Amino acid sequence: QPVKNKEIKSRNRYLLVNKTGLYIDNNFVGTITLLNDVTEKREHEEKMKHASTLSVMGELAAATAHEIKNPLTTIQGFIQFFMQQPAKKVCEVNSHLELLLDEIERINKIITDFLKLARPEQPKLAHINTEKLLKNTLQLFEKEATYRNLNLQWKQEENLPEIYGDPDQIKQVLLNLIQNAFQACSSGGQIKFTADSANNSLIVNVEDDGIGISDDVQRKLFQPFFTTKEMGTGLGLPISQRIIEEHGGEIKVDRSSLGGARFTIKLPFHNNNTIKER
Repeated sequence: QPVKNKEIKSRNRYLLVNKTGLYIDNNFVGTITLLNDVTEKREHEEKMKHASTLSVMGELAAATAHEIKNPLTTIQGFIQFFMQQPAKKVCEVNSHLELLLDEIERINKIITDFLKLARPEQPKLAHINTEKLLKNTLQLFEKEATYRNLNLQWKQEENLPEIYGDPDQIKQVLLNLIQNAFQACSSGGQIKFTADSANNSLIVNVEDDGIGISDDVQRKLFQPFFTTKEMGTGLGLPISQRIIEEHGGEIKVDRSSLGGARFTIKLPFHNNNTIKER
């Protein structure tokens, strides 16, 4: 059988193999084998890949340090303020301590989300009942929708096939997108959740009638630490994108017919080969 551009490793060398039959007067007389040493090319590619990884991690580390520095500066300022106050101002000190706890919680969330992005857990794969997963996730928001006077519309196709993946990770993505939609809406707002099948894939749309997302912001949404929220970490969407892509799917954002944003998830139905290994 002919062999074309097959790479093999032999004694710490990478070889590109091309093999074809030699015929004379339609009679097979032998095999021609060409070996091309591509070791230097492979080593260069590995170095570039490693350098790229270090560069990305360096950027993430720098951004994380910047995000953490802000609340730390606030904490430091309050502590210095407390040290200068007389002991009798206990009530005032207690109110400021609540602010400090909020800032500490913010630091904890930044670090937790950063670790999820930089050192993600290996997915715990299982056959997932798609309809049950979607229903259980949406039910978590029904009371909040009522409390905040939001119209949560929920429509999904019946008898959706199974998907194969990590149910907790996929649920995390859905929770993040729905929570984002809730945050984008004001009282009386509308959120639309739909789930359908197309081309052997699950298609989930989460839409809101908020102020929407500009084209410039859309291009930056999946960049780590980019956020339009005052207290956001800017890591929820990059983490969601990584999870969906590792499950062989894709996530995108565009304008909703409701006037706000629409996030679309596409996930292949049950297929063990779609999960990307780390």
